[in-house]
Amino acid sequence: MLFRGLSVLFLILGIALSFATYTIERHEERLREGAIRATGTVVNHLKRSGGEATVPVVRFVSQAGDHVDFTSTHVGRYAVGSTVPIYYHPDNPSFADLDTWRVRWLGTVLAGAMAVFSFVIALTLVRASRRPGV
Repeated sequence: MLFRGLSVLFLILGIALSFATYTIERHEERLREGAIRATGTVVNHLKRSGGEATVPVVRFVSQAGDHVDFTSTHVGRYAVGSTVPIYYHPDNPSFADLDTWRVRWLGTVLAGAMAVFSFVIALTLVRASRRPGV
């Protein structure tokens, strides 16, 4: 009986994580809709509140020729002066962020992997509950 209850719990968790994976992916797609890719230069680092982690401050030149600085929302170790891929929206160039694999896919991949792991545990528990004597 315990295995069946746990299998239902992990099944529900897997469904919730699948929904989270979809939601994260859709959010990322909407952020990039209509965005322009460019290259920026790291000009500074700022400490995040409550910790030692730093986020890069990046400068780039928009299509209109404006020099734009933005602070990324993502922690990363980028040397001052290094170039980084970015995306920004032409109607609001200050709405920009890093365009790296980690920024783009890490949340989606982790949520998806946890969903698959939850489904595997649920299936294993269902099989274990069907064994005689359990």
